[in-house]
Amino acid sequence: MIHKFLRVLATGIAEDTGKIMRKAYKNLTEIPSDDQWKEDLHQVFLTENNIQTIPNGTCPKCTQLSMLLLNCNVKLNHITDEFFNNMPALKILDLSETAIQPKSMSNLKCLIALLLSGCTELRYIPSLETLKRLISLDLSFTAITKAPVGLESLVNLRCLNLLKIDKLVIPPSLISKLINLECLELGRAQCLRDALVQSAQSLEKLEVIRAHFPNISVFNAFVRFMAENRVIRSYQLTLYHEIYDDDDEEEEEKIDRIYSMKMIILEGTNFKNREAVLLPRDIKKLFIIACFLGIGGRSLCNILSYVHNNNPHQIELLDIKLCEEAGYLCCCSCPFCSSSQLVGRLDLLEMNNVKDLVSPYADSLDQSALFSHLIHLTVTSCSSMKTLIAFKLLALLQNLRTICVYSCKKMKEIVGEDHSVMELTASGDLMARPHPSITLPNLTSLKLDKMPQLDVVYKGIMLCPSLQTFDASLCEKLNPPQIAISNNGSVLSMQKIPLGGYYWRK
Repeated sequence: MIHKFLRVLATGIAEDTGKIMRKAYKNLTEIPSDDQWKEDLHQVFLTENNIQTIPNGTCPKCTQLSMLLLNCNVKLNHITDEFFNNMPALKILDLSETAIQPKSMSNLKCLIALLLSGCTELRYIPSLETLKRLISLDLSFTAITKAPVGLESLVNLRCLNLLKIDKLVIPPSLISKLINLECLELGRAQCLRDALVQSAQSLEKLEVIRAHFPNISVFNAFVRFMAENRVIRSYQLTLYHEIYDDDDEEEEEKIDRIYSMKMIILEGTNFKNREAVLLPRDIKKLFIIACFLGIGGRSLCNILSYVHNNNPHQIELLDIKLCEEAGYLCCCSCPFCSSSQLVGRLDLLEMNNVKDLVSPYADSLDQSALFSHLIHLTVTSCSSMKTLIAFKLLALLQNLRTICVYSCKKMKEIVGEDHSVMELTASGDLMARPHPSITLPNLTSLKLDKMPQLDVVYKGIMLCPSLQTFDASLCEKLNPPQIAISNNGSVLSMQKIPLGGYYWRK
């Protein structure tokens, strides 16, 4: 985000000039005394102390001060108005994660970044009308209910963060007046969604967007706008069901950590009306969490489509969890399957009704490139799967490097048999031919854990010339896998381990 860049930039400048007060992480309970605030200071770092108040009469004379970080002083609840009187050059002010409730900021006319994220006691923002130079404004995770006075006059504002302010009331037309916005982050409040929809055409410079939508049609309309607006290069769009409330902080942290933009998150969305979600043409990461597909064991691909189907769409991460009704992942014949390429990871978690990755009714996989570039496959706690990879799918998985399967209690085999090859015996009976050898040329790691019904990895010989690691634990029924790393016909000697499995490492 822009304000993070500004902070890093200012820190670098401070280190070069040496005009800096470093008092961060010192367990200070009081603000440094006036004699430590030299007039030629450029930056002051007081991050993460135990400062609770800045007493009346504190008015350091720092006419060259450009950056002041007081963030993460969680008990700081009072700053006198006169504290900023002699800081005319202040450009970056970070009060994030404090209990502050400032009364006036009118003197800070040079301010370019005002960061108030996580000020959970903050219900009122003083007028911003004089802060004409402001570039970055972060009000996320605050308790404000009204837009600050003067927000519409911040014509230089480039980054505005209003995430997690669910009670905010803001006129829909206000956002459209911020014509220089490049980065916009909006929470779930109804008025924020309305403001985005009404302002979209006015925000010609918008490059980065993070927003939440509870309605498929509105979500799709914005995706169409993005397709027409070539300026937007980064996004994280969340489509959620209005009654769905995900309090899983770990999941939130996971999504934030890999927040690379170009990401779509579908959480708790109800697809019983079979309305498909439009995906941007350049999507890189897709999360599908606890969505409702309706009865009938439908394929997940039925709910997905693209705003443009012209060229292959390369998805770096497809992460799916807790979608109970899904019977299989894809049909391999719909527009989504035929125009998507998974070029990175596929993660499945707690998909309790999924029996196969591909539909059992898919006659031919030749038209689908969905799996042909897949590199990493992880399947966890999918309790109905008996076979991980159907034999007919194997030819499309030649780029796989890692396979991880955990806690799939009904899993019997990793690669299934070739049921299509039968021959007649002398007595005229049908009999399966010997299991053919298979090859996974790029597989480097195969890890299996907690699968009590797993009998075999594959009933024939697997040639894996790149294999470096094989681990299987708590797989009590597993027979020694027949895995070779060369064409000489011999298989690797696996070491039996106490936890009911086998181990081999190159």
